[in-house]
Amino acid sequence: AFQPDQRVIGEDLEGDPGHAGPAELEETFFVMPVRFSIDEKELLSQTPLNAIWLPLPILGFATELYQVVSSIRTGECKTCYLAGGGDLLLERQNDRISVSSPPTGVSASADAAALLREAEDFRARVREFLRSRVPEMEAHPSWKDWFPDSRPPDTGSGRRE
Repeated sequence: AFQPDQRVIGEDLEGDPGHAGPAELEETFFVMPVRFSIDEKELLSQTPLNAIWLPLPILGFATELYQVVSSIRTGECKTCYLAGGGDLLLERQNDRISVSSPPTGVSASADAAALLREAEDFRARVREFLRSRVPEMEAHPSWKDWFPDSRPPDTGSGRRE
């Protein structure tokens, strides 16, 4: 989950995100509080007693998490990079994916299909949030890389059949 922040959007619009480089957008734009938990275990808090929301660039985190979860195979261990420092380590064994947060020592395990659905849903919420608040982002050359399954916006100019 993430908490939308209009102040951040306003500041980021001043930086012209439609023309920013993909890495810059994934690492420094749209930084908002993000929460990621499995079985009530908070995987993003910096310490076990810290707040459960971690400021992260939502575009980068959503697309990175989805890419890692969708591509991990049985027996593999992959890293989900967290902008600003830190990583989540994911390891798949059959139908389970274990996620651990080295900075906090917190680990949890989830059904692989359920975790993939959650990653897809999170990415879709970020996509819709950006579409509604920063519509010029859809014209960015990397939009189709971040959201390859994205439908083009309805412009109302299509033929009716």
